[in-house]
Amino acid sequence: MTRSGQSNYSGVNAQAWAAMSMFLQFTGRGDFRYIGFEGEKLEDFHLVFSDGRKMICESKSYNLNYSDIRNILDKIHNHNMVNEGDEIVLICKTVNKNAKTEIERYQYNKGRFGTKLTSPRHGYKDYHLNLLSKVKFWEVSKDINQKLVEALIARHLGVWVPEEALKDITANIVLEEVYHGSAKGDKLNRTTFLKKLQEKKAQILNYSGYEVDRLTAEKDVEDLIGILKSNKDTTQIIASKISDISRNPSEFNFLITRLKERTDLDLGYWKQLWEASVRSFLVLHVFDIFGNNLATKENQKYALQFSSKVLEGSYEYFREDFIKKDISELCKKVFDKSHAFENEIFQIIKKLLSPTISDFLFSEKSFNANDKSWERDEISKVIEHIYNKTNTESLKDQIISYLGDTFNLVGDYGRHWFYTPPSVFSIFCSYAKERPKKRILILKKIYTRQYNNHYNEYGSTFKFLGWEGSGSGISQMGSDFSISDNNFVSLIIQPALLTLYAKDKQKAWEFIVEHCVTTDIGQVSDDRPDFLNRAAIPILISEYKNGNHSIEAFHILKSFIEMGKGIPWKPDLIYQAVRNDNALSNVKRWKLVKVSLEKYKNLPVNVFVQQIISDLASKSNNEEIQLEATRVIKSWSKDPDYAKRSITDSYDIVDNISKLLDNPKKVDDAIEVFSNYISSPDFIENDDSWRIWDEARTLAKILEKDFVKGIDILKSVSSCEKLSQNQQNLVSASLTDISNGELLKQIYDEFVFPEFNSLGNNIQKIELKYPHRYAREQFVRFAEKLAEEKYLTEALSMVKIFIDDSDPIVENYSDDKEGAFNEHDKIKKGEDSMTIHTVRGYCAWAIQKMIVPRDFTKVEDTRRAIEESIFLLKKLSTDKNFYIRVQATIPLIELAKNRNTVLPENRSERFLSIKTAEEIKNLAFIMLRDNTNHKLPTVMKHLAMVFSHMRSLSQDEAYEVLGIFTKDEYPDKDRGKRGHESFLADVLDEASPLFIFFAEFRNYSFKDWPIDWPPLGNFNEEPFRNLLVKMVLHEDFAVRRVFAWQFARIPLEIKNINIDKRTITFSDAIVLSAKYLEKMTGEYNHEVFENIYRFVSDYISDAFDVCFNLWSKCIDTESKFFKENLTKENWIELHWWPYFYNGKILVEIAQRKGDRVFLDYFRKLVEYPLEVDIANDLDDAVNVLIDTKTNHTEVEQIFARLISRNPKYYDDKKKWELKKS
Repeated sequence: MTRSGQSNYSGVNAQAWAAMSMFLQFTGRGDFRYIGFEGEKLEDFHLVFSDGRKMICESKSYNLNYSDIRNILDKIHNHNMVNEGDEIVLICKTVNKNAKTEIERYQYNKGRFGTKLTSPRHGYKDYHLNLLSKVKFWEVSKDINQKLVEALIARHLGVWVPEEALKDITANIVLEEVYHGSAKGDKLNRTTFLKKLQEKKAQILNYSGYEVDRLTAEKDVEDLIGILKSNKDTTQIIASKISDISRNPSEFNFLITRLKERTDLDLGYWKQLWEASVRSFLVLHVFDIFGNNLATKENQKYALQFSSKVLEGSYEYFREDFIKKDISELCKKVFDKSHAFENEIFQIIKKLLSPTISDFLFSEKSFNANDKSWERDEISKVIEHIYNKTNTESLKDQIISYLGDTFNLVGDYGRHWFYTPPSVFSIFCSYAKERPKKRILILKKIYTRQYNNHYNEYGSTFKFLGWEGSGSGISQMGSDFSISDNNFVSLIIQPALLTLYAKDKQKAWEFIVEHCVTTDIGQVSDDRPDFLNRAAIPILISEYKNGNHSIEAFHILKSFIEMGKGIPWKPDLIYQAVRNDNALSNVKRWKLVKVSLEKYKNLPVNVFVQQIISDLASKSNNEEIQLEATRVIKSWSKDPDYAKRSITDSYDIVDNISKLLDNPKKVDDAIEVFSNYISSPDFIENDDSWRIWDEARTLAKILEKDFVKGIDILKSVSSCEKLSQNQQNLVSASLTDISNGELLKQIYDEFVFPEFNSLGNNIQKIELKYPHRYAREQFVRFAEKLAEEKYLTEALSMVKIFIDDSDPIVENYSDDKEGAFNEHDKIKKGEDSMTIHTVRGYCAWAIQKMIVPRDFTKVEDTRRAIEESIFLLKKLSTDKNFYIRVQATIPLIELAKNRNTVLPENRSERFLSIKTAEEIKNLAFIMLRDNTNHKLPTVMKHLAMVFSHMRSLSQDEAYEVLGIFTKDEYPDKDRGKRGHESFLADVLDEASPLFIFFAEFRNYSFKDWPIDWPPLGNFNEEPFRNLLVKMVLHEDFAVRRVFAWQFARIPLEIKNINIDKRTITFSDAIVLSAKYLEKMTGEYNHEVFENIYRFVSDYISDAFDVCFNLWSKCIDTESKFFKENLTKENWIELHWWPYFYNGKILVEIAQRKGDRVFLDYFRKLVEYPLEVDIANDLDDAVNVLIDTKTNHTEVEQIFARLISRNPKYYDDKKKWELKKS
């Protein structure tokens, strides 16, 4: 509308409510700015956001069809009012179903729906189509928007007001801000509106007769106690008083909590309190209170009436799912008390399952549509309960009729449901089982009708003619394959048929033959639907197995298998049943399987057929069938069509081979099939197959079953002139799946050594033959396994070859353009690398396995391996790829651990020579002194792990080490990355024990240092203590936090050491830690103080004075911090920061220091800002306060502050007053 049209208010009421509703829905979002009414460019109203985006809203009082939508888009296009990122919201009661479907689906299928929309019938142009991706529909009535506005205003008010007062406030706001605002073309600013609403709130509270600046909390609580004692007429609880209570969460909660303890309430007397509660967070308690007070018919009736009214929209809709759950449970309780109200309960349940106001919220639809499945599931359980317990047949009929009209019974299949909860299917199952013959036919009509309704959505030409157009297929979870029929078949019709069959097999057979089974495709119709064929399958299988109609059942099943139509496909369901039926003889299994083989060219029709044939070939006690089944599997391995049918990760020839290998008599057959398969183009040329790892495992299994033939296969594959990727992986990966140590050595001798020797042990030649890097990784992993089995010479020979491999590169791989697997780049950016891969990366891990002493009877072998490995590690430690440097530290850590150790059976003999130990130290220092590494936090963290095991250093060496670890040359760390806030703190997290050791423990250590070992020299701890103090006072709080955590754990570490091996006593450890922790108490940081508090809590019983002194300093600093820094904006973030167990510490203070000190520190805590939680265990300290017999004035003041925090402490004060008197 133009300005001249702004006085034309046709449809203005609907538009005004829609505008206010949209405005209020987005008012809670920080990026929302304002709503503009009736703008110059003809939009009815628009919402504007901080980034400039707009929601252009057109609100119409009529239903929209194709031409209406086109006309609206014409206006928007002509006035050039849409920018990138804008949305167009069309608001009306309903939209033409076909128009809505085609417009919403246009962006996903522009060809199909674009053709329809641009046809002469609809007349859409290209500029219309360009706008369609921005169009959203909001179908909502004026009445619903009115309820939405009321609910949203009530939420923003934050206090309860009587219903009529709320309607007045709502009407005034809509009239003033929207109706009159639209006449003037005004804007309504979010901030301005919220300010006006706060003024309304203040008026309400002032009108209540209570000052906004409240009287004391204790007086309020006494008023509430008075209300609780009064169970008189509701006029006692005046509306203004309820409004006042509702704005104070703690008092409101106190009142409701007390009422939850009552079982003698007259619910009707508390009407206004319940109305206030359902608009607040306490709505979750109201229905519990109702449930505790259902002894009388009057209360039962009131509870149901109130629930029905609540469901009309007068509640806190953000808790809607819980409200509905609670109401459904309340209905169940009332029903169990008496069936007198069962019809009323059923009407409420229908409301529970009907759309409610939150379903109409546009903001929810756009940004976070609620999943109602849990809520519907819980409500349906109550319907099921009522259906099963009621004696009223007419009610049961009503329930069945309602559920059939309300729920989509034909859309779900399998273990998970989307449309209809399991309880609904249970109800229909009970219904069908009562009279199966009659009710299955009734249900057939219901399902047919539902299918037709569904197909009509795609156009009038689509009809259900007995065949489903969609449904389930075979699903896979790991190695488990299954298929599920539609739930209405498997959960309703089949159980009903089986009930009939259990009672009278002959009558059940006659029924399915007459009414269910249709073997002629041409005869399937809406009256003889295919789903009844499927429903009969369990009975057909049972009859075929051992029934009186076995031959007839076989022929029916045969016709189903040969019927090439139907979803789900009947052969899938039949062969799954055959696979699962262990009582079905192998002869009859094979007979049914042969039907599919003959029909489908000797190929498996599905995975179940493969599994059945595989079982028959490997396990059947019928030799003829076993032979035939094996012959079929062999034919598959040579048939190219078989490979084409195989799906990635599905059951295939390899699974068949594996089954055959499990039978000792079938190993030769399995090897023959495997050899055929790996010689086929399907295997050789299929480089993208993940199945290669299963194929490699199968070859490993062959090696274990028949080593000679397995080696022959390896040699045969590796002898090919050019190996495909699959062949490379098969050869190498099969080696790593061997677990037998002797077999590993045999494979090395018979295949690996000759293979690499034939290539001159030259890595360049090996890479030419095995260019796939993952294949070469597997060779190094084989070396790692050899090392684990103590074949060190063999492992070392392989590592010496692959240490010069080209993998990894520093650039992105050609198959990794985005660099997702570029570990070098990740390390460069400061990221941790949690994966072990790449050829040279695995070399480091193979070395680590070689240098760990596993058998001291072969200690010389390990020594030689270590001496030769040091040279290899020097290469890795200076590798141009930073990821490899990180991996190099893994074996270096092991070397550092054992650098200065002795043999367990001869403690005078070193494990490693002094020369080797010195080489290890030098290697560690080479890495530490490398300036490149100083910019790589991941490398430095791992080096800190190395040096944490290398403490026998001179003073100069130790100071150099610590000095390097204090350097901060790292890149800035992005928030959100794992670890601490800074890379320096991440590194010091590993290095901090070294700082503490050299400052406080070095002079207690190495007392028994052998005189024939290199001397360590004198050691002055003072410089190290000074350096440690700098660390605990570091400007980076993350660094302080690291050291706080280390000091907090020292006493426990000392306690866990045997007394004769401790360097200091447990008591001295507490004093030492406290000395450094105290230095951190001068400036508040939550994480630092959390570590200090934990230390205090752990050791206050062992060293009270030390811990109390530390805690009191923390409280002084923390108290000041909260008083100076807590604001309305940050209190949610900060309110939980004080220590959770201050109550425990206060109790300890009372016992050790007496009342005076206990009260002083209790007062300090309760004087924290009210928004702050001062302890989770505060009640423990309050119990001590109740027993305090001195300093009455101060105790009374503490109770007053406690009651301000939580009215529940009013009762505790009364207990104290009784004891005091």
